[in-house]
Amino acid sequence: MAKKLEMPKMGYDMVEGTLAKWLKKPGDEVSRGEPIAEVETDKVTIEIEAFEAGTILKFLVNEGDTVPVGAPIAEIDDGSGDDEAEEANASVTPASDAPAVGEGGEAAPSAPAVAAQPEKVEATPAASASATSTGRLFATPAARGLAEQRGVDLAGLKGSGPDGRIVKADVLAAAAAPKVAPAAAPAAAPAAAPAAPVTSPVPAPVGLIFAPPAPNSVYTEEPLSRLRQTAAKRMVESQQQVPPFFVTSTIEMDAIQALLPKLREAHGGKLSVTELLLKACAIALKKFPALNSTFAGDKLLVHKDVHISVAVATDAGLLAPVVRNCDSLSLGAISNQMRDVIGRTRDGKAGLDDLQGGTFTVSNLGMFDVTNFIAIITPPQSAILAVGSTIATPVVRDGEIVIRQLMNVTVSADHRATDGASVAQFLVELKNLLQNPFKLLL
Repeated sequence: MAKKLEMPKMGYDMVEGTLAKWLKKPGDEVSRGEPIAEVETDKVTIEIEAFEAGTILKFLVNEGDTVPVGAPIAEIDDGSGDDEAEEANASVTPASDAPAVGEGGEAAPSAPAVAAQPEKVEATPAASASATSTGRLFATPAARGLAEQRGVDLAGLKGSGPDGRIVKADVLAAAAAPKVAPAAAPAAAPAAAPAAPVTSPVPAPVGLIFAPPAPNSVYTEEPLSRLRQTAAKRMVESQQQVPPFFVTSTIEMDAIQALLPKLREAHGGKLSVTELLLKACAIALKKFPALNSTFAGDKLLVHKDVHISVAVATDAGLLAPVVRNCDSLSLGAISNQMRDVIGRTRDGKAGLDDLQGGTFTVSNLGMFDVTNFIAIITPPQSAILAVGSTIATPVVRDGEIVIRQLMNVTVSADHRATDGASVAQFLVELKNLLQNPFKLLL
């Protein structure tokens, strides 16, 4: 029986995905859970799995096509040979083939087909229960891990895997619970687009600030990648919703530069100023936790751990992979984790977990001979540190002019979460740590 593979929802605000690359071809046999395609989301390109084992009958979208979440992208024959059910399934597809959040209970036009449909209807909290009807909870390890990460209660899901086993797709569908039925039928496809109320507050301002070129200007038109489109929305969102303020300090880096060669020798030449910055920021953030928090209306969510996002330029645009638990890691461990996650990000192999969950951001443009700059806060974080180049500069010390290696840093902070005095004290602590780097080794 032919079953449709749909564009999965892989993030709270994901409303569509771009089929970047097919990993199989029509006629190929696939196992359940086997990677079948690469999909580009707003943040990352990620492999999606076949929800059914069988033979790929045909692709319904081409590489490069962007389709709404829930839209069918391929057909897989599960080998049941139930032609009648297949026919019924096809006839019911426009209404019930979709993940059917709110309409799964309606009577389908073909009774036999409906009997086969529940497997196709993605798990919804309302339709759950069967996963636990036997008293045991069947779920793949990947599904369990994803459920824990997304806060999804597996007990409330109906699995679409064999014998009701819960797979990643079920968790993703449940995480996207408040979505609208994609309704993949030709007439319903356009209806799925406006069914994205989540994004409605953001695109409008982007359009408002767009200024068309002068009538006689000559230019080429280059479409933005989804990543750059998302970055544009996020930046507008930040500027409109977050009241920022900025505090700058100058730090003498002579001690760091004297110590760095020895540290590199001890760590196989794989240590840079960035790792020292991450460690120093982590220590300072523990003393001034408001900068490591999220503003949440009538309260502040102060994060216990320090997960630092590191701004990285890639061919697709700016990304910020996360180095986790910087407050508890050694310099060597920070360096290893940072290089690993940045490497995967630049190679286009980073997963969603690599790119979300940061509680503070460091953006270092020092390698580009930048004296100083101001970075835009990335919600839901409350602060970001912008780092300029280290420059030999004449300064007065003890009444004499001497040369010091100076580096400017600027904190952009959310004034709803913290204030100027706290940020200034944070910078004093950061300066103390970097000018006395042995403290980073303790």
